[in-house]
Amino acid sequence: MRYERLKDIMHLAIRLQGSRAGVTLKEIEEDLSVSRRTAERMRDAVEWAFGPPEIVPADDTRLHWRLQSAALRHLVRVTAEEMSALGTAATALERTGLPEQAAKLKGIDLKLRAARGDATLEGREADLEALMQVEGLAMRPAPRQPVDADLLALLREALLTRRMVEYRYRARSTGQTSHQRVEPYGLIYGNRAFLVARKDTSEEPRLWRLTGISDVRLLNDRFERDPAFDLQRYARRSFGTFQEKPVRVVLHFNTAAAPDALDIMDRPALASRCVGYTRGQEPVSTEPHRGGQVMFEYNAYVGLDVHKETIAVAIAMPGREEPVFRGEIRNQRSSLRRLVRNLSPHGEVLSFCYEAGPCGYGVYRELVATGHDCMVVAPSLVPRKAGDRVKTDRRDALNLARLHRAGELRAVWVPDTDQEAMRDLTRAREDM
Repeated sequence: MRYERLKDIMHLAIRLQGSRAGVTLKEIEEDLSVSRRTAERMRDAVEWAFGPPEIVPADDTRLHWRLQSAALRHLVRVTAEEMSALGTAATALERTGLPEQAAKLKGIDLKLRAARGDATLEGREADLEALMQVEGLAMRPAPRQPVDADLLALLREALLTRRMVEYRYRARSTGQTSHQRVEPYGLIYGNRAFLVARKDTSEEPRLWRLTGISDVRLLNDRFERDPAFDLQRYARRSFGTFQEKPVRVVLHFNTAAAPDALDIMDRPALASRCVGYTRGQEPVSTEPHRGGQVMFEYNAYVGLDVHKETIAVAIAMPGREEPVFRGEIRNQRSSLRRLVRNLSPHGEVLSFCYEAGPCGYGVYRELVATGHDCMVVAPSLVPRKAGDRVKTDRRDALNLARLHRAGELRAVWVPDTDQEAMRDLTRAREDM
């Protein structure tokens, strides 16, 4: 028997022994990339070596096998690389503010070392020490609030028993507190810890920051968990902090970052996390741009010439067609939202731009709040034709839309409301 096949049989035996729900032939085929006949032979080989596996009752019509062999326990070898990964995971949990989970992983580490107290222990310890010195954990340096262990224990109980919970939740953006009653679906750990829970059976589960949850109460009301929900798929799709409806995202990379961006887009698993999907469609396509840059297209590019009372609007569609002037609207919140609804009737993602000026960043914040992209550009860096001295609102809006689609505009930094208020206060003080 080939060495690789022997490794596969040992891997299958370990999986059969470690699976509580059992393993089907289909799962063996997918896990080891073999045909059904080969999967049957490998299962028979495990039975010959370690004894007959037992059949586990299941809801589907397939047979689920599980192995319970005392002989296998003496053949399972924990490598230094696996021990190192366990230590790295414990460190990650500590830095994320989850000391309780970190302590449990360290306890598993000690138990594994104690269980394998043989003559090779000294050599494995040396290998492990070397690995821990060259492997590290890169996380953003920022203070993190530790998660309440009692809260985690209560939520775990709710998840295991499928019982609803209610709590007070403080929104991070507004600071307002609300009363919530939810169906818990899972916990996600990262730079922050989140509860994945459904508020209403008519909507998808969403993310709730554990640090924003207080006064938790476990209810006696039980709920039916959606069998189609996959926590790992949800975690990949949520892309960090926010879980919203899928939208089409466009990223612009400079010359230095373009090769890495193209490499990412060639890998579907990474592209789905970095670029996003358009309502279940394929990832946004890449397009090499002038100067070696990489550009991802929006559904439309909108140029705005903003004044105190009015805003001139022009729109450029992807491609080479000339931009179209759409007229003027009032510089008001209701008019901006009506414009967005008219330009994006089916949820198309738009990219707006306008020149920085005395009107501030109110237009930017209104457009970003609707879920679309907006760029505030530096007027001094907008390319202009030599000798072109005719300047009207219409021409300016059309020119901005055209240049924005071509990727010729450079954005300025947009302060948040607190920073802008501090700027205004400083200017007022200097004017006195």
